[in-house]
Amino acid sequence: MLKKISLSLLLMLTGCSGYDPDEYVDPAFTPFIKQYVKDKGLYTGIGSIRRIGIRFGNLTTLAGVCRVKSVKEFFVKRKYYNITIDKTIWDKIDDATRLLLFYHEMGHCDLSLLHTTDKSIMNSFLMPVSLFNNDPDYYLNQLFKEGK
Repeated sequence: MLKKISLSLLLMLTGCSGYDPDEYVDPAFTPFIKQYVKDKGLYTGIGSIRRIGIRFGNLTTLAGVCRVKSVKEFFVKRKYYNITIDKTIWDKIDDATRLLLFYHEMGHCDLSLLHTTDKSIMNSFLMPVSLFNNDPDYYLNQLFKEGK
């Protein structure tokens, strides 16, 4: 009986929930991550981000998506975050637009922000680079101050 309890405890402590979080980050996103962490540090004083998997995929109708998966592991509920960026769209846009797309998805996954209808990085329609460039400090402050 004691052996069965010990084995059950061991399996409980070493077992997994059945969900394998994908924390792979495609190297193409490294410069965007570095810039995001730098900007987040400037505007919030927090120089770190959540653990987020970031990869390319085929989204067909979206430029990017943040997916959050909640998994109960033992007595703790954990959240896993993954961003997928459509490769076809990414290849067609310039670096300034890529940065805005990346910040938008990080706004969802890292800052827990929802879409807005105002002129902001979190608008569901990607902000024009020219609008952002008119006052980047305003839009970055807006993004990071609203985040959690």
